[in-house]
Amino acid sequence: MKSLVKRAGRQADEFIRFVAMRLVLGPAARVLPRRIAVALAQVLAAPLVLLPSPGLEVYKEMRRAYGVSRGRALALTHGWLGRPLRDYVILMRAQSGRDDLANLPVVERNVEGVRALRESGVSFIIATGHFAREAYLPLLSPHIVPGRRIQVSKAPPPQTQSVADRRLAAQFGVLLDVVCTPLGRESEVIYIDTEDFAVRKLYQALREPGTVVNMHIDAPWSRQGVGSFERPFAAGVSRTFATGAAELAQLAGCPIVGVVYYVGDDGIPVLEWGDPIPVVDDVRGVLNRLIDPLEVAVGTRPTQYILDNWGDRTWSATEARWVQ
Repeated sequence: MKSLVKRAGRQADEFIRFVAMRLVLGPAARVLPRRIAVALAQVLAAPLVLLPSPGLEVYKEMRRAYGVSRGRALALTHGWLGRPLRDYVILMRAQSGRDDLANLPVVERNVEGVRALRESGVSFIIATGHFAREAYLPLLSPHIVPGRRIQVSKAPPPQTQSVADRRLAAQFGVLLDVVCTPLGRESEVIYIDTEDFAVRKLYQALREPGTVVNMHIDAPWSRQGVGSFERPFAAGVSRTFATGAAELAQLAGCPIVGVVYYVGDDGIPVLEWGDPIPVVDDVRGVLNRLIDPLEVAVGTRPTQYILDNWGDRTWSATEARWVQ
């Protein structure tokens, strides 16, 4: 019985999201002021909180992982479930030209190291995580990432008859369309899981000057996959990660730099850069160095991390780290 209720809740969740995006939020993003369209996304997320799945499940996990009050857990649940709808509005505004991608407001922190890379013209890799798409968009700007830009991604899901797949295909399609916006320079996506000779293409691009490759390094990876390692991450006692980003930097002999992006309390995107790593001599050591700030950001900005974060560990705000 519980499984039936859970499945029904998931189906209702996907239906609400799909209808909200295609029939309400897409048109709203094109014609309404940004503030009103974003507020509408938050309103439409409210019914998702009431569903037994995912609403109640997410609420319980927020209570457990962050040790917060019922009211705070409810607010976190609403924020996390509403994030994809809010991001969809922002992406649709970018796709339709309502927002100027090349000149979005942004705050950069610890920027000296990456600024030196930009000015030098050397090719390098940006390693980051899956946080609010709203805060990711400044990374598309030629002022932030000059020269040729390559986004590494998994291939979009096939569009089938299920509501979930159709919703993912629509959402992912808008994202990829925005990512490929030229903005006066070459910009492309390489699908690491389906494209022939993807690694060779990335290697050759990085061997030429002026190329920046962006890779999300926090996506779960198969334990049986080539180039994998396990470590705790956020609420999870163990997550398997791909070693590809560090191995590619090592192979191409190029620097790699981490960045955490999020929306600040004032609504302006923030890019917190790590110090560039000029040479990769220890693949796992470099990956741990790049993943650690992402893990902390999941704790400090739980509603902006868009992947699932379920497990047995809890966030200690006083120690600013995840504990068992």
